[in-house]
Amino acid sequence: MKSLETTLTWILLPAFLIFATSSIISTKKANDEENKKVQMEEERAAKFINVEVNHDGDPKTNTKKLLIEATGNDEDNFAYTWAQISGENVNYEGDSTNSINFDATPGEYEFTVTVTDAYGATAADTVSIKVNPEPNALPEVSTEVYEWIEEINETDDVASENDDTE
Repeated sequence: MKSLETTLTWILLPAFLIFATSSIISTKKANDEENKKVQMEEERAAKFINVEVNHDGDPKTNTKKLLIEATGNDEDNFAYTWAQISGENVNYEGDSTNSINFDATPGEYEFTVTVTDAYGATAADTVSIKVNPEPNALPEVSTEVYEWIEEINETDDVASENDDTE
């Protein structure tokens, strides 16, 4: 009987250890993947410049006027080329200047500007913008209860009793 118990122990114990170890590894791998997703989302969100549609009391207002400006670090004359690389397509003005402007609705937008100097050297920069909807706070309301008291206009009652128009 002891040899059967010993044999089962030698068979079942390693099987249990393998199962427990693989379960721990699977859980750790799932946690690592979730942490990586959260970190990537945080990094993505951190690169966006956040702006919001101005609160003006009109729910139909849903755009924000934006100006994006590029500057160089030397005295050369630059040629600028702008390109929208993501987000809802917008019509922007200033494609070959150092700045563009446009009306943006809530959403995420990315633009790249490529700068070329007089010698043909180029550099590029990308700007990411998140336009948030017009903020709106819940209205506050308070109520009060009063006792309604009906008033009788005694002057009118007295006048009708003394009326001699019969």
